[in-house]
Amino acid sequence: PETIRLDRPAPGFLVPNALPQELCDRLIQYFENGKQYKGPIGADGNHTVSNAKRRTDVDVNDRDLLHALDDALSKTVFTEIRKISGFQVTHRERYKIGRYDASDKG
Repeated sequence: PETIRLDRPAPGFLVPNALPQELCDRLIQYFENGKQYKGPIGADGNHTVSNAKRRTDVDVNDRDLLHALDDALSKTVFTEIRKISGFQVTHRERYKIGRYDASDKG
C-alpha cells in the first residue's frame, strides 16, 4: 500500500476546565491507590516496539467515579464534540488513568 504523508498536525481542540479540580484530585488519588500496570505504548498486539514509550495505567472501575466522569465530560467535552462535528457521543471506551515517567522511557 502507498504511504501517505501528512504535513500538518491532526485536528484537535482544547476544552479548558473540562474536569473540575475536585474530580481531578479524586482521579489522582484513585491512580495512586489503584491497581497499576505498566506496558509499552505502540505494541500492535503481536509485537512490542522496543523503543516505544512506557506508561503506567490504572483502570477506572469505581461506579461513583465513572458516573462523575461521565457527568462532567457530558457537560464539557462531549458538548464541544457535538458543536464542532455534529456528532452526539453515546458510547465511550473504558476510562483508564495513565502516567508517563521519564525514568522509565515515558
